[in-house]
Amino acid sequence: HLWFCSHQPIFDDYVRWQVTDQALVDGANPDLILLDTQTTTPMTYYYGGCFCDRCMADFRDWMVDRHTPEDLVALGITDPDTWSYHDHLVDLGYHKTTYESEARSWPNTIPLSRDYRHFQLEWLEEYVQGLTEFIRAEAGPDHTPGIGTSSPIWEAGWPGTRTLFDVPGLTHYTLELGHDAASEEVPS
Repeated sequence: HLWFCSHQPIFDDYVRWQVTDQALVDGANPDLILLDTQTTTPMTYYYGGCFCDRCMADFRDWMVDRHTPEDLVALGITDPDTWSYHDHLVDLGYHKTTYESEARSWPNTIPLSRDYRHFQLEWLEEYVQGLTEFIRAEAGPDHTPGIGTSSPIWEAGWPGTRTLFDVPGLTHYTLELGHDAASEEVPS
């Protein structure tokens, strides 16, 4: 699956460009800014997360910060300086199809899946909070637009995950409902 990753600096530059050169261009004072690309795709969590080099490095650092060296070894992380969750799963026999199939279930038996999802959501909350601070600084003290975000409806109720409801600086949250209008069927 191809998606832009919010862990990549070029994506952050792109989102900030949308704010400064689109939403707030020429002194515009929008009432509301919706951060609709903050997860880079709604499927990030549905498929179990992004496995780009930046996400792997950030997850490795997150694990090292939260676990003792002994705990890391018990989790299968024998060399924290070079460990990659992607490579760890491949070594255990996972590949794209088996991983994504099992990742859609919760709970699942994927090693470190709970940690990886927790890392992604914690990181995302911090990232969105940083974006709200950036927007407020760019908008200036005389105009503070409302700032919101969204996620697909299934993500908000996914057992074992937190959502973006309580991120400081957000003023609203929207759930998205996927549908296939051409089918003329109501989603179940």
